[in-house]
This record gives sequence, structure tokens and C-alpha cells, in this order.
Amino acid sequence: MKRIDIQGVIVPAIPADLADLFGAGELFSPSNLFTKALREAEEAGEDVEVWINSPGGDVDAGNEMLAAFQSFKGYKCVTVGGLAASMAAMFALQCGARVECHENSRFMFHSAATLADGGSGALRDAAAAIDRINAPVMARLKELGVPAETVDEGFAEGRAFYLSAAEALKYGIVQKIVKGAAPAPRRATPDDLSAVTAANPRLAALLRATALEPENTPQPMNEPDPQPADPAPAPADPAADPAPAAGDPAPAGDPPAPPADPDKLSVPAPTPDPATALAAALSKAEALAAATLARAEAAEKALADAKATIAQYEKSAADLGARAAALADALDKEKAQHAALVGKVLAPADAPASWTEAVRKLGVEAAARLYPDLALAYREKNARK
Repeated sequence: MKRIDIQGVIVPAIPADLADLFGAGELFSPSNLFTKALREAEEAGEDVEVWINSPGGDVDAGNEMLAAFQSFKGYKCVTVGGLAASMAAMFALQCGARVECHENSRFMFHSAATLADGGSGALRDAAAAIDRINAPVMARLKELGVPAETVDEGFAEGRAFYLSAAEALKYGIVQKIVKGAAPAPRRATPDDLSAVTAANPRLAALLRATALEPENTPQPMNEPDPQPADPAPAPADPAADPAPAAGDPAPAGDPPAPPADPDKLSVPAPTPDPATALAAALSKAEALAAATLARAEAAEKALADAKATIAQYEKSAADLGARAAALADALDKEKAQHAALVGKVLAPADAPASWTEAVRKLGVEAAARLYPDLALAYREKNARK
């Protein structure tokens, strides 16, 4: 069975050659890579398991992934790892396949959101579009038994609601809870930052300026600063008070602290490394800017080429129109000369003196063919009247 991940933020299509720079599969889940993996599995006759650990993302990209999954013709199932939130939760809710989750899995639902620019009409249209996105999700949750007030409050402005694995099983969103916690997603390491700076001199210079660039040999991050060893105990002072003998009462003072309960000790969570996060963000931003610039330059060149081609076609059309008009004029002159010549050569000595006489002797068609000048004079005379 082929496993296809929806990890990180769901985003629209990203060019395949930039996917690695954008952390595709871990930090981001581009819709085109997901649908490509589904096509490859279908062509190979493989079953698929979609693994979700995502905070959601772009609704249209998520719906494209959902439609591709629903159209997949082989066996398919879904497993939710740590989190299925927003669009990722909608995917699990509407996928139409068997869904499993882990004991520590969570599901988060809330209203879709967007940015709108314009007047009251544009804002009302944006609100209506959000309502159309929310309606089927809210209806499905209520149909499964999630209390209507919970759904309505969770989809209110700025609100959200979570379901645990047990609640998701209770309402039928999942069909099974897998025992054991879902594995945590991979986190960036110092090696990742070193690889990025080695491939990107501009980023390396920026990190040097901010004193964030790692050494050539990556060192463990987030380690506590070494503390000096405890000083050696001072030698005993013979003039000091002697130690109390056995059976003597304890000296006055603060009572000794009770021993710590090992079961209640907590280890602080590691803090995210700012250098790694900054390097990843800058690398992705630079790659996106370069790709956008390249696409804009290609589009500008294509537009200029198209305009030049259109100008050539327009000039050719104008030239052809002028030539056609000249040929039409020449043809009319040739016809007139030909008719005059034929009339003079074939006309008998007693040629008619008027169009009426020609029609009476020859008929309309023969008169028009042999004496077009009489016909023209007749029309002009009657038109003046």
C-alpha cells in the first residue's frame, strides 16, 4: 500500500523543481504533488493510505485534493496523525473512505475565512461565498450527531471547536482508534541550516550579519551554557561548633527540604531554533520570488511576441485589402472595355439608337450584352427625371 502524506499547510500547486525548497511533504502539501502521487498509484494498481497531520490551508487546493482522492479507483483509506484541522479536517470528514486516527489525534473545525476588497456588494459576495463553503460541513457534522449549538458556536466569527479521537469515533468521523500515539513530525536540524547556507551565498551573508550562521561543523543547538563546577568544600574549621552527638536535638534553623518526587518532575520543552526557522523562511521566500519573477518575465516576453505577431497580421491584412480593391477596379474597367469592344464589332449597320429600340429588336438580355452603353444612358436619363 502506498502512503501519501498531507503534512503541513495545504497550498496550491508548486513547480516540481521547487518542491524540495518549500518543504513539500513536511512543511507544505502542494495540491499538484498530491494528485500526481494518486495518479501514479492508480496507474501502478496500488492501494493508497493518506496520512494527515496538517493545520489546513487553501480551501480550493484542498478541494482539488479531495476530489482527486474521491475519484481514485483503487482501495483507499485515511489515517489522522497528530492533527486534522480546518481544510484537513474537512478532508477527513468528506473523503468517503475509511478513516482511522490515533489516541492523541485531534480534529479542529471552524469557518472559512478570506480577504475582501471593495464596497458593500463585494463584501456581501465574499460573505456569501464563505457561507457556501461552510454549509455542507456544518450540515454533515450535525447529521453525524455533533450538537447543533457546538457547531454553530464553533463556526461563528473567530471561533473554532476541537474533537478528541474518542469524540471523533463517537460521531462516526473515524471508524477506528489506533492504539499508541502518532509519531511527531520531523523537525529541522542544524544540518538543514548548513545545507541551505552552503547552497545560498546571499542567505549565508545575511545570517553572518545577524550572527545566526552555524559553524562549518554543525553543533547541537539549544544546549544549556556550561556551568562552572561546584567549588570544593572549604576545610573544616576546628573552632566551629562541633557536630551534634547522636541523640542531641537538631540545631535550630530551616528544616531540610523534602526529596523531590521523580514522578512530578517535568522537563521543559525545547525551544524552536530561530536560525533554522529564519533560514527555512528566507530560502522559501527567495525561491518563490525567483520563480514568480521568472514567470513574469516569460509572460511579458510572450505578450510582446504576441503583439508583434498581431501587428504583422494586421499589416498583411491591410496590404491584401488594398490589392483586392485594386484588382476589383481593374476588373471593372476590363469588363467595360470588353463590352464596348464587343458592341462595336458585332453591332450591325442599323444599330439601334436607343435602349428602347434595342430591347424591341433583341430582347432585354441580348440588348444588355451588346449595348450596355445604351442601358446606362437610359438609366441615367430616367434617374434624373
